Amino acid sequence: MIQDTKENIIVYGHTHIQFDRIIGDKRIINAGSVGLQSRANGACWLLIDNEFFHFKITEYNVEEAAERFLQGQCPYKKDFAEHIRNPPYAGP
Repeated sequence: MIQDTKENIIVYGHTHIQFDRIIGDKRIINAGSVGLQSRANGACWLLIDNEFFHFKITEYNVEEAAERFLQGQCPYKKDFAEHIRNPPYAGP
């Protein structure tokens, strides 16, 4: 997918897990996910400062967020609440 990409650094999201990898001659950076993170109890995001990339996690009250989902009209609200309470790959 990145074979014909001219840029040397590619920043994206969607996989919900923060990482910084070298694949071939490309640096691939995933910012993470604010709403459906997979490894943290908080909002995962990326700060880009000139040429530096800093992974960030903003912690929040997970139980309160889960309860707000359950009180709303969101489809799959029970699944969202469970995901926030127990990220699938929580850990270091």
